Amino acid sequence: MQSSGGKGAGHPMSTNVKLDKDEDGVEVYQTMYRGIIGSLLYLTASRPDILFSVGMCARFQAAPKEYHLKAAKCILRYLKGTQDLVLFYPTGDSFYLIGYADGDYAEAEYVVDASCCAQLLWIKQQLEDFGVLTNTIPFICDNTSAMNMAKNPVQH
Repeated sequence: MQSSGGKGAGHPMSTNVKLDKDEDGVEVYQTMYRGIIGSLLYLTASRPDILFSVGMCARFQAAPKEYHLKAAKCILRYLKGTQDLVLFYPTGDSFYLIGYADGDYAEAEYVVDASCCAQLLWIKQQLEDFGVLTNTIPFICDNTSAMNMAKNPVQH
């Protein structure tokens, strides 16, 4: 691990890191750990490259150990070294959000479509928070049975 004064890490978390409860580890101050994780979760809207690593660390907010704090600090060092890697949402520019889904099996098709719609609505809200407005979001799916279920007023 590098010192906080050093340059950033080359990746948010090593691929061979397996975070677990670490029941024998040294406990850390929960409020501080939760604050770090909360800040990192907020950043995932513009830094999807840290999403997996932050999600791994977020699992241990109830009883964080020193091992978990080191992993969170590694993400912070990665962010320090990659400040130029962000999603930029320019206000006022044209922006097209399109959803695609393709389920393959009966009821599962409907679930895939519903999940995709929920994600599109979440992304739309995130974009609105950044000042990027989208009127409509085209949703393209290849699920004939799911579309038939959605049109049937008895089943929804």
